[in-house]
Amino acid sequence: MSARINKEEQEKVRKEILESAYTLFTEKGYEDTKTKDISEQAGIAEGTLFNYFSSKANLYMEAMLENMVLSGDELISEEITCENIIDMILEYITKSFKIVFKLPKTVIKEVLHLSTYLSKKKRKVFNKFAETDFKAMEELGGLINQLQGKGLLKEIDPDTAASTVFAAVFFELLLYTYEDHYNKDEMMASLRKKVELIITPYIS
Repeated sequence: MSARINKEEQEKVRKEILESAYTLFTEKGYEDTKTKDISEQAGIAEGTLFNYFSSKANLYMEAMLENMVLSGDELISEEITCENIIDMILEYITKSFKIVFKLPKTVIKEVLHLSTYLSKKKRKVFNKFAETDFKAMEELGGLINQLQGKGLLKEIDPDTAASTVFAAVFFELLLYTYEDHYNKDEMMASLRKKVELIITPYIS
């Protein structure tokens, strides 16, 4: 990267890359978005893009993370019934993990490997991802707490319930990633069973 570009200009270029990447990834999906297209939309050379982001997967993760907004509040409504509590929790999980769930299996492997790299080389980015995970668990705990407040769930520790659900999500995601014959539909069906096992005993 040229020494003539100061930090303020570098940050401006980085933001332009992230904005362009988010737009294209959202419109075209991961596989159909080329780094060349992103660099052209950002007004830079493709080689310059890789001065800022080590890989397409790295760029995808950061672009999605920059635009990720988590809130379980929007799932709470007066129409909630005991029958759809499981669906609502699964919907929240799907929204929370949309960054990963939309990726092809081979790319998820790359993302997992990249996470290990980030934990060692780019602690700031890694910590941001970790904060997002903890925020998601906190939001799910808040959702469970609100369901208790409405009398739809019996007394249960919201934080313990949320972390247990997330443990099930991570297990299923790893199984899906490394088992060649395990597809997304099977993963979601198995995850539903686990969520039902965790939550159903507490449904009023």
